[in-house]
Amino acid sequence: MNHIDNKNNTEKINNIKSVNNNEAINNTGEIDYLEKINHIEHISRCQLIYDHPLYQAELVKIVGYESDRIFCRHTFEHFMDVARIAYIMNLEQDYKLSKEIIYEAALLHDIGRARQYEDGTPHDKAGAEIADKILSDCGFSDDERNMIVAAIISHRGSVHEGEIHESDKDTENTGHTEYARDILATIIYKADKASRQCFRCNAQKECNWSMEKRNLEINI
Repeated sequence: MNHIDNKNNTEKINNIKSVNNNEAINNTGEIDYLEKINHIEHISRCQLIYDHPLYQAELVKIVGYESDRIFCRHTFEHFMDVARIAYIMNLEQDYKLSKEIIYEAALLHDIGRARQYEDGTPHDKAGAEIADKILSDCGFSDDERNMIVAAIISHRGSVHEGEIHESDKDTENTGHTEYARDILATIIYKADKASRQCFRCNAQKECNWSMEKRNLEINI
């Protein structure tokens, strides 16, 4: 959800700011992380993202800021929910995006939440900056980085699916084309919203989501 709880937020920010990004990276050992990339042949790129010191530092801060949040939280479990739902959409609609790039975008789509709590930077913008650094360190190509970053920037407002033409589906085998970027952004946006179980939420009265946006029943 789009709420930022104000209760005890100042104290929480002061406590969590003690987990400095550079400090976390140094404590984890950036050299060890880079050696992992160079020497482990079969590790998935999703695992490389998860293991990145900056990713771990941002996850820790998000958990801290949202420890008493009454609305939907932005946990790693949420990231994985979005990944799985987006991949199901990809299969059902025969979009032909790779499973890997869908999961990579989903794992990173809300990683900027802590920055929003700290200084008000919209989390899509902050997340794009964080993701670009992580993806670069993990050896992603410029095209791959641009595609994932575009999905992160767009995940709060979808490309209209009606504008994506059926005839475009096979263009260049849906590689890193404009069509593929639009599809990735669309399914991450839709999966993000579909993952929320509004019908079970105890904070519905306080929520600022419109009734049209809420998931008020189980949809399959």
